[in-house]
This record gives sequence, C-alpha cells and structure tokens, in this order.
Amino acid sequence: MKGLLAKDFRLLKVNRDFIIMVIIAGLCMIIFSTGRELYPMMFISFIAAIVGAGTITYDEMDNGNAFLFTMPFSRKDYVLEKYLLTFILYALSLAVMSICALIVAAVKSTVDMGDFGLIWVISLIFSMIFQAWMITINLKFGGEKGRIANIAIFFVSFAAAVLFFNVFDPDIGPVVHAVSGLGLKVIAAAGFVAAALVYAASIAVSMRIMSKKEF
Repeated sequence: MKGLLAKDFRLLKVNRDFIIMVIIAGLCMIIFSTGRELYPMMFISFIAAIVGAGTITYDEMDNGNAFLFTMPFSRKDYVLEKYLLTFILYALSLAVMSICALIVAAVKSTVDMGDFGLIWVISLIFSMIFQAWMITINLKFGGEKGRIANIAIFFVSFAAAVLFFNVFDPDIGPVVHAVSGLGLKVIAAAGFVAAALVYAASIAVSMRIMSKKEF
C-alpha cells in the first residue's frame, strides 16, 4: 500500500502545473469573495477527486497495468489505495483551503463558524459521493471512455429528470417543507450516512471490476 501511494504521489508531479493553477484559483476565489470565503473548499474537494481518480489513467497508459500487477500487492490493495489516495488529497486540500479561508474571513470579519461547520460537512458528503463515482467509472471504462461515460450518464440522468417532472408533475413542496423542518444537523447526518453507503458500495463494485480485469 505504501509503495502504491508513493508511486501515485510521484505520478502527481506530472500534473503539478495543473495542481498549482487550481490552488491559485482557489486562493483567488477566497481572497476576492466577500462573505463567501468558505465556498471554495467545495470546489477544491471536487478537483482533488478528479486528480486522484486520474492516476488510474496513468496506470493504464502503454499497458502499464500488465507490469504494475507483477508487483507484490493484490487487486484489492490497488482499489483501496485509490480511495485512500483520493481521500488524502481531499483532506490535504480541504485543510489548506480552510486555513486560508478562515484567515481571510477573520481579517474581513466575515467568518461564521456555523457556516464553516456546515460547509465542511456538505463538502465531505459531496466529495465522498464524487470520489466514489469517479473511481468506479475510471476503473470500469478507463480514462478516455470514462470521460465519455460521465458525460453520457450526466445527460441521460438530466433528461430523465426533466422528463419525469414534465410527465408526472409531482408536488415536491410538502417533501421540501418536511425535510427543511428536520433541521440542518439531522439532514447533514442523513446525508453523511447516505454518502458512506454510496462510498462502501462503490468500493465493493470497484473491487468486483478489478477482479474481472485482464492485463
């Protein structure tokens, strides 16, 4: 596992220019935002998932997996390492952006610790779901096909949602009212449980995908 992490962190050096640009963009969003200094944390969390899952593409280049899997680790280790790597990147980027956001917000006297905690939880929930999605899709389809699959699934899902609401015209007002009445803590806890279930299911599916792959 340590060897795989070391390999992937070395691979990330290939993307160092992109990573630096993302960090600069995040810092600019923090500095030039007024009252919204904490929101770039969510932006960075998604980028971390994309970068982490992108290492799968580098592993597959030039049939690299055929050589990689001669090393003393299992396919299960490989899958778990990708999730661990992506979460480490998310945690590091979130920590850096949070510190910068808090410093800037404190200087501007716009910081609200209640908002800080809420955005942290929301960032974690969506990051877990996005990480699970990206890793599973990349393992299943690879880099180029994975991007096409992501776009296709997005448009199919969007079209299905539009069709559903146009055909059935459901009244979601009572649902929204009932959910909003639960309180932010309950909603956040439910969201975290749902994200954890998605994350666990993604790991199981990814392991199944890897077990069937041939190199």
